Amino acid sequence: MKLWRGQPDNWQPPEFTDKEKGQLSVALAVVFFYLAIESWTSPGRASGSGRWEWLRRIFERAFGESGEIVLFTVLGALALAYGLAHLLAKRR
Repeated sequence: MKLWRGQPDNWQPPEFTDKEKGQLSVALAVVFFYLAIESWTSPGRASGSGRWEWLRRIFERAFGESGEIVLFTVLGALALAYGLAHLLAKRR
């Protein structure tokens, strides 16, 4: 499947360097931490039906009303750890 008209048949997406992977992951971690703060400061919301609702429900069953905050904090911490690992990786 071609993504744009005139795309060569053997086109491959560019490889990201460790620095780029780290920067992207740290940026994603910032977004997750922002969502955790937003969930903490905003009132509760109605139950959703999105694609990832099952994961939010697992965390809400385990941690109660603060389950969504814990979910976003855990995802942010994982993204931050992954990003820092790539940023601090020795050049090969």
